[in-house]
Amino acid sequence: MPWFETTISVAKAGKIGLDLAKQSKIVRRWLRRISYRFKHGQAFLPVFGAGGAGKSTFPKFVLHESSGLPIIAPGYNQSLVVETAEMVGDIPGKIIVAPGQSRRVPYQWPELYKYINDGSAQGIINVVSYGYHAPDFEKITDHDLYVEGMSLEDFSAVYFAKRREVELEFLDKVLDAIKHISKPIWFVTLVTKQDIWWENRKEVKDYYENGDYFRRIDSYQKSLVRAHCQHEFISASLTLENVKTLAGDVLASTASGYDFEMYERSRIFTLRQFSDLLSRGRLQNV
Repeated sequence: MPWFETTISVAKAGKIGLDLAKQSKIVRRWLRRISYRFKHGQAFLPVFGAGGAGKSTFPKFVLHESSGLPIIAPGYNQSLVVETAEMVGDIPGKIIVAPGQSRRVPYQWPELYKYINDGSAQGIINVVSYGYHAPDFEKITDHDLYVEGMSLEDFSAVYFAKRREVELEFLDKVLDAIKHISKPIWFVTLVTKQDIWWENRKEVKDYYENGDYFRRIDSYQKSLVRAHCQHEFISASLTLENVKTLAGDVLASTASGYDFEMYERSRIFTLRQFSDLLSRGRLQNV
């Protein structure tokens, strides 16, 4: 699983001497490659996941060149309908983002399932973040999980654990809806908020690779009769930002030492992974 370990270890050893300007140049190069894949492969990618995990930020991360600064997320805003992110100009590729609120799933997600089941989609992306979902509430006292006397730290632990359960529930919905696919497809689990969980990355890695999440993926792959699904884990920091309530109370902070240089190196690594996947086109039956 590409958890950026190799890149970090090399960087710590001093074997990568990239200055920030050069790193930004590399980022732009990979963005252009991804743009090329969309233009010539007509990539069509549905994106699923719970609200606040980073789905709406993901298209900006992979489709648009920035000024060399991290993507700026203007606070969490709920997506009410399916969002379509298109390339600039006449490039035919699209990223289709499903809203992540439970009450909207039954009405909005079937539109994306249709593209997967009829073979239109080249791949599937499921966005998770170890439960570090951007809150859509003003204060912790407004939330159903709050119990009188809870500290901010106590509430955060309960809230993030509950959101991990939501990630599993949403994964079940997606896998159940696409269990009859007839063409090969790749499925990426994008683990975002790398800047938040970086100090606990071994714990996060183990959770997704060896726990209930992967067991569901593995069971799904083995159940397919007419097609093959290749699953990959990719981790990323889509932006550098604390997890905080709408009132500004911080539930989780960016890890100490995870600075802009780390963000740029991580972004290069992540963009390379997606470029490689898009270059393959649709998988062949095996």
